[in-house]
This record gives sequence, C-alpha cells and structure tokens, in this order.
Amino acid sequence: MTYEDINLRIKRIYSAINAAVEEDLDSFEPTVTRDANVIRITQDFQGNLTQEELANLAYSSIHNIANLYGNLKKWASNNKKNPSKVDEVFNTSREIKIIQDLSNNDKHGYPPRNGGHSGISPKMEKFSRGLQIATPSKEGGTMEFTLDLSGKQQTTKMDNLAVVVSGSVSDANGNHIGNSHLIAMKALEAWEVYLNDNDIKL
Repeated sequence: MTYEDINLRIKRIYSAINAAVEEDLDSFEPTVTRDANVIRITQDFQGNLTQEELANLAYSSIHNIANLYGNLKKWASNNKKNPSKVDEVFNTSREIKIIQDLSNNDKHGYPPRNGGHSGISPKMEKFSRGLQIATPSKEGGTMEFTLDLSGKQQTTKMDNLAVVVSGSVSDANGNHIGNSHLIAMKALEAWEVYLNDNDIKL
C-alpha cells in the first residue's frame, strides 16, 4: 500500500462525511405559522429521507474510518514504519474503537464478542438529520443566531452551523454514549495526528 493509496482512502473518508453534512440552511424551507400574538417557525431537517437512507449515510462514514486501521497497518509494513504505532493510536482512542465496533456490528451482526474492541458493545439506532451548532471554542465564547419573520437565517456568529446525519449510539445497557457523527469526527482527529506525524497529506 502506497502513499497514494492512503491519500485516496482519506479522500473517500472526507467525501463520506461531506455527504452526511449540509451547511446551506437555505435548502431547508421553514414553516411559519401566525396567530394574533405568536409567530411560530418550525423546520424539518430530515426532509424526505427514510431511516434506511439516513442509516446508509451514517454507516458510509463509519465504514470508511474503520477501514483506515487495516490500511494504515499495511501501509506501515510496506513503508518501513512501525505497525505497532498504528496499534497504539487504535488502542488509545475510545472513539476509534467504538467506530470499529459499529462497523463490525453492521457487517457481522450484534452483539460483538466480549463487548467488542471498546468493551461496551456499542450499538447505533434512531437515525436522524438535525441542526448541529458549534459555539466558539475559546473560553467564555458566545454565539448569535437570528431569523427574520419568514424563518430565514440572518445573522450567525459561531464556529459551525450545519445539518448533520447521525445515529444515536448506546452501550449494551442502553446508556446513551453520543451521536455517531461526533464520535466519528473524534476518531478521525485521532488518526489525523498519526497521518500528520508521518507526513501523509490530508
């Protein structure tokens, strides 16, 4: 496996993530209702997507990130790198192990043997597409988001505002762990450190 192979794999990962994220909120028409005293603005971000379509979008990101582990192990062996460094990244990232388990569950069925790599037998269900708002990362940061009377976005002061497809992830006991998109992004961040350290272009 070459640098070019890994770069192609990374591009596929970002492509899968981008397919599940929509940053143009104008593509979602709000519904405005009025009575004598109140104006109500509602917005349906799921649109016409079925649970199956949402699941396919969510799992595309998960499978692509999960496959990176084996790809990097082979790349390391073929390029005189230490494969144990790849194992080290995998073993120290809870999010990478959860992503690997979710991918394996989809391929082999649930539950995973011995709790899976993460040890918590994670499972994903209740797929949705909703608004995700990221506030400024600095301490004490604030955000501003305003709409006009037609429900159109007017002012935005925040790090990120996007409509994102994700699944709800829980452990074997039904305890909520998080949403699959945020877990996937954390897993990808852990791999990006390794990629940067080995001069693999992102």
